[in-house]
Amino acid sequence: MISLTILFAIGIGLGFVVLTLVADRTYLFFKNRKKPDREFSNAIPGDITSLISEEKLLELLGLYQKEWSEVIEVQMHFNDLIIKFRASTLTVLAALFGGSIALLRLSPGDVSIELIYGVPLLFWATAFLIDFFYYHRLLLGAVEQAKKFDKNPLLKRYGLCGLSQCVSKHVHPTLSNILLFLYYFVPIVGGLVLLGLSH
Repeated sequence: MISLTILFAIGIGLGFVVLTLVADRTYLFFKNRKKPDREFSNAIPGDITSLISEEKLLELLGLYQKEWSEVIEVQMHFNDLIIKFRASTLTVLAALFGGSIALLRLSPGDVSIELIYGVPLLFWATAFLIDFFYYHRLLLGAVEQAKKFDKNPLLKRYGLCGLSQCVSKHVHPTLSNILLFLYYFVPIVGGLVLLGLSH
C-alpha cells in the first residue's frame, strides 16, 4: 500500500509538471509568433552624446537612472508578492494535509479517500497555476524591462545599471522555472506520501 501511494503521488506530480510544461511551451510558441517592431515598449535611444549638450545629457542620464530605480522597485514588489503568496499557500497546504490526516485517524471508514486526496491536490494545482502563469511572469516581465537599461550603450558608457543582466546570468529563467517546479512538486509528493502512510 505504501509503495502504491508513493507511486501515485509521484505520478500525479510528474503528470502535472508535464502538462504545465506543455501549456507553457504552447503559450510561448504563440506569443513569439508575432515579433514586435521594437524590443521594448519604450526603448532608450542609442548613443546620442554627439547630438545633445552635456547639461541635457546629464539630465537625461538622471531621468534614466530614476526610471531604472522605479523598475527595480517594481521587481522587488513582485518578488515580495511571490514570497507572500508561496508562504501562505504552503501554510494552507500543510493545514489541509494535517486536517486530512486527522480525519483519516478519527473516522477511517467514513471519509471519502478521493476527497482526502483531491482537496489538497486541487488547491496546490490551482496555487501553482496562479504562481507560474501570473506572479512568476510579472517578475520575469519586470526583469526584462530592466534589461533595456543594461543593454543601452549610453548607460554602459557611464557604467550605469547592469543589475538585471548580471542576475539573469546567474539565475536564468529556465533555472527559475525548474526551481519553481521543485517548490511545488516536493511538498505535494511529501504530503501525499504522509497521507498514504496515515491510513
